[in-house]
Amino acid sequence: MNFLNKYNYFFIMFIPMYIVILYFRVNKRKLGIREKVSV
Repeated sequence: MNFLNKYNYFFIMFIPMYIVILYFRVNKRKLGIREKVSV
């Protein structure tokens, strides 16, 4: 039970971080495409 609680807590902490990383990667890609189009 204790192990499960720790795993659950890690999962809850990890998901937002993963979403933020994905969001930044998508934004960087969009910015890169915009720069290529403008040049």
